[in-house]
Amino acid sequence: MQVKLGIYKDTLFWEPVETAGHQPPPRANHSSAVLGNKIFIFGGWDGCKRLNDLHYLEIGTEFSSL
Repeated sequence: MQVKLGIYKDTLFWEPVETAGHQPPPRANHSSAVLGNKIFIFGGWDGCKRLNDLHYLEIGTEFSSL
């Protein structure tokens, strides 16, 4: 499940976002960058091993892919 950050009356909160396509596994210690309408996620740690993969989410379409 993907989530997005929302703001309501000076309160920050996370809410689920429905996405299509491949969803990356949960991770920590990853790198991320925004380019145009895409958010890229690279690598990280899944709790057992280091990850060396690249995923992106198209902002506005909520389509994620490898």
